Amino acid sequence: MSAAVLVLMAGMAGLVVDVGMARLETNLLQTAAESSAIAAAHLAADAKWSEAREAAKLYAAKNRPGVANLVTDTEVEFGKWESAVFKAGPDINAVRVTASRTIAKSNAVNTIFAHMFGTEHWDLQASAIAILGRTPVCILVLNPTRSDAFDVDPDAKIDAPECGVQVNSAARGALELGSRSIVNVKSIKVVGGVDKSPSAMVSPTPIVGASPMADPYLALTPPANNNCGGVKTITNSTVTITATKAFCSGLTISNATVTFSPGVYVIKGKFVLGTNAHIKGDGVLIYLEGQGSDIFFYSGSSFNLKAPTAGLYAGMVLWSDRKNTADHDIYSKFGASAEGTIYAPSSQVEFENNVVWEAPCIRIVVDRLELDNASIYRSSDPQTECTNNITDSVRLVR
Repeated sequence: MSAAVLVLMAGMAGLVVDVGMARLETNLLQTAAESSAIAAAHLAADAKWSEAREAAKLYAAKNRPGVANLVTDTEVEFGKWESAVFKAGPDINAVRVTASRTIAKSNAVNTIFAHMFGTEHWDLQASAIAILGRTPVCILVLNPTRSDAFDVDPDAKIDAPECGVQVNSAARGALELGSRSIVNVKSIKVVGGVDKSPSAMVSPTPIVGASPMADPYLALTPPANNNCGGVKTITNSTVTITATKAFCSGLTISNATVTFSPGVYVIKGKFVLGTNAHIKGDGVLIYLEGQGSDIFFYSGSSFNLKAPTAGLYAGMVLWSDRKNTADHDIYSKFGASAEGTIYAPSSQVEFENNVVWEAPCIRIVVDRLELDNASIYRSSDPQTECTNNITDSVRLVR
């Protein structure tokens, strides 16, 4: 009896060892699958399908050396990730990679003691899904809780077929789409939910329950200039200004054409473009410093500034202080030569009635955003490579 019990105990102990080895191997397969999915997603984002499969196999081998045939072509699947479900097919925004060791692939895990109970091999596998990156996010709404964080009013229109929209609010009505509104973009991701009028037209269908997107400028240090002396008002003239002096009493431009020389302009107070005010310039950042430093651009004014293309503030054209919670109201036209990111991480920005923003390279990163009745945001040139593009990064979702 003792001998029989000892044999049984030895077999059970061996089985525990084999199970432990299987769990360890499964963890190694999971690591291999995850690294493979990320590598494949980077290439799949540029429609390099064969290269993506080869990268998946290569990274699997790097993460589990000594095991042949860990990932095969059929175990690299392209498809769509939506509502926490992956579906292989031609509509592609994700890649799923399965790393496996099976008898059929002649790389199964051999057991040490489990064969005493009739199990000579373990068939093991692990899968990972990565979302493709590289889609330019033209509109990023940061507020994490607000209902109607992004409010598209009746007859408003977004025409940006190469752009993504991201709404970080987890509220049930985080994205509101008013009657007869039209949204035509590459992707719409909402952490919370969508309140859509029956007459609103939206393409593609918004993805709800998405992961929030981090503020891409959170670590950027704001500019500073305490050398006051910039004029408070410019009117009835055509002038060129420089960024040497800070505008410590705000800046109002009306009935004037103003060229901004390259530089960083610090405005402490209101920034107002009155009727028939037109501003232009290349390599320009306007920074509104302090609480209450709001923007008001009147109808009949125009904005044609381009952001710097190099340096710390490359790609940023208009920045509202992180402490500033004032609403910003824009009735003016952003012309086709305007370029850069509008960054207002604590403020609501409103495109007022009938406003048209048609610049291909205007990007919006704000706390809250409202497109009032019949206003239009258009970024419709699919060939444009904007230097200030913000992309939704490749990331694992499972």
